[in-house]
Amino acid sequence: MLNPIRELRYKEAGQVVTEEAYKSDYPHTSFAVDWTPDDAEWVEYIAPPATIGYQQAMRDGIKKVDGKWQTAWKVIQGVPPSVPMLNARLALIAAGHMAAVKSYVDAMPGIDGEQARAYLEYAQNVRRDHPLVEGIRQVLGLTPADIDALFITAAAID
Repeated sequence: MLNPIRELRYKEAGQVVTEEAYKSDYPHTSFAVDWTPDDAEWVEYIAPPATIGYQQAMRDGIKKVDGKWQTAWKVIQGVPPSVPMLNARLALIAAGHMAAVKSYVDAMPGIDGEQARAYLEYAQNVRRDHPLVEGIRQVLGLTPADIDALFITAAAID
């Protein structure tokens, strides 16, 4: 896989720029098709690593390998948009939150409470963007990153 944007690294400053940006620093210079800069080194494009599940490959700057600069990557765990409700409940139990979630939902009045209890009890999946998830997050005092971590944990349960 070819990278459509070629990059260079200035030797002294260490700054990485696109080929277009580099050439714009030399507006009165014509460049041969196969040119080599004196004050910069080419960065070899390396394709991102394969990922599985909800993992994502993110660009992580450049690194020097065998005397040549290459693109660097890191794999991060993405957040699934939904998980099986059983897995969500197991993740909440493991994190010590299930009792508080049940108390919160049981205390909800009216039709909203009935719907929340039905959702918690009978839904096959739980969506990360569901309003009940946000309500639970606020009541438990969790951050959005904490909820993301619970979804990642739930997705990993077999």
